[in-house]
Amino acid sequence: MPQDASDGYERLTDIAEAAKNEGSELKHVIRDVYRNYSELGSDIHDYYEKNLKKFPETVEQTANDLYSFSQTFREDANKFLESMMEMSPPEKISGFNISKLFANSIFLLVIASFSRFVGSYITAPVFGIIFLNVGAIILSVVVVPIIATYVYQNLKVRSLAEKRIACAGFIFLQSVLIGFINQNDWLESVPFSVLTQIISSFSYPLILAHTDNRQKILGIVAGSSMIFHLAHGFFFSGMDGAFLTIAILYTILAICLIQYSIAFRCQTDFDMMLLTMQYVFLVSVVRMFAVMSFGKDK
Repeated sequence: MPQDASDGYERLTDIAEAAKNEGSELKHVIRDVYRNYSELGSDIHDYYEKNLKKFPETVEQTANDLYSFSQTFREDANKFLESMMEMSPPEKISGFNISKLFANSIFLLVIASFSRFVGSYITAPVFGIIFLNVGAIILSVVVVPIIATYVYQNLKVRSLAEKRIACAGFIFLQSVLIGFINQNDWLESVPFSVLTQIISSFSYPLILAHTDNRQKILGIVAGSSMIFHLAHGFFFSGMDGAFLTIAILYTILAICLIQYSIAFRCQTDFDMMLLTMQYVFLVSVVRMFAVMSFGKDK
């Protein structure tokens, strides 16, 4: 019995010692957990101070920027609409500037016509592998104009050589894309893509040499555009709903370009020539949709 009692006492001592050791280990574990929790809490607090705390300010700043952009866009849109409705006599331009306008326009029109041919017959198979018509439309309508605007506003293209190179480069890209959209259709669509530009670029200085009445100027431009386009449709393409729709759209565009040129005095330089030419080319995209809407692919 005494031996059993001694053994039991030793076992109790061992159990107590083990419990003590476990308690010590548990204490260390709890302390480590608390320390790690404190470090995690500190990291969360630092992240909040650096990022989340500024999030409301970021949201507010973004909202203010969007509001400022919307106000600026609204003012620019109102200014543009007012310029489209303006009917006061335009300023006279000199013979030198008229010849300069002809030279600039011919240069850009040659680039545009050649690029459309390249896009229709040479690069069309390659573009067909890369993207569909929708991709080409997005590039020509959105991407190229945005890049062109950035180059003109931020890189501050100023000299005549820089303007000529920039215009030619962007018009080449956009014309190739438009040629791809209307692939294998260059011979039929080139009168649209070039004729309106000729009327818009050349008719204004010619008419201005004889009259400064803006109603007469716009009327002659609109009449010339419709006569040329309808004559082309009557003798070469055939008259149908799609062709008439495009002729009307191009006539409206020619009027808008004349108004735009008068308002912003861009008819004698490259400053806004790129933008006006782009709008001409964008209407080329409409041809595809007009043809589709009438259920006829020409």
